[in-house]
Amino acid sequence: MSNICLDGEKAVMLRSYMNDIRIRGMNSDNVSGIVNELSPRDIDGKLLIGCGINERFGATAQFDFSTRSISLSLKKLGKWLDTNLDDFIKVYNIKDFDTFRAYLFMFVIGHEIEHSYQYLMSTDIIEAPNNFLKNAYKGIFDILKSEDYIIPRPITQTRRIISVLLYKFKEDQYLLERNANIEGADFVSQLALYNNREDIFEIFDNVKKLMMKLGYINSNIGSIEETYRKTLMYRKYKKIYEDLEISDDERIRFGFNISDETRNKLLSKNRINKKLP
Repeated sequence: MSNICLDGEKAVMLRSYMNDIRIRGMNSDNVSGIVNELSPRDIDGKLLIGCGINERFGATAQFDFSTRSISLSLKKLGKWLDTNLDDFIKVYNIKDFDTFRAYLFMFVIGHEIEHSYQYLMSTDIIEAPNNFLKNAYKGIFDILKSEDYIIPRPITQTRRIISVLLYKFKEDQYLLERNANIEGADFVSQLALYNNREDIFEIFDNVKKLMMKLGYINSNIGSIEETYRKTLMYRKYKKIYEDLEISDDERIRFGFNISDETRNKLLSKNRINKKLP
């Protein structure tokens, strides 16, 4: 499912980096090594995104589409991992704290890598599964860009500001974050399987299944339409909408509308006793 191509050789490489992080902690070398290992490349093997690492300052972890690079602060990311590790420990029977912390780190990096794939799809740098998804991503990235108008257009600017504020207010539930969480969790769960860690696989598979529900909790419209409706961009959604002939699994993965029957099966199939922290 994940856009990150994972095979046995890459899994071994990542395991080596994760062991280094457990022993020596995060540093510029092992973090940048992981980011470069997972980053999308062109047909000639050239990296399509950059990576900037700061010891103390900057974003905890963020894909900046304006510079096409992932930036992170080692200190802030370390604090984030410790806080969220404590939350997971309260819910799951985690005993190997250092190992799970390393997988949680991989989830953060995988999540940001998936954002880079979303942006590269939206700009035709890499091929999207279909035009509907490409345009759906593009519409969100477009409103998040700063616009420098030569001729003032206050109404257009105001609408954009409102859409940005509405998106930021619940961005964890909306299209870009939902799909990055799903793909990132899928990547980490598959990595856990390569390393014969069924316990960690089950946790991140649980995360993936919970994220897949977003967009279908209250209706069958899916995350794409829900995001555009709740950010006052429904007119734009109607312009990009396509009636695609794809499987239900693909519809759920990307957040397209599904039938009532499929929605009921999804919510029933993925009914999980444990909740995310």
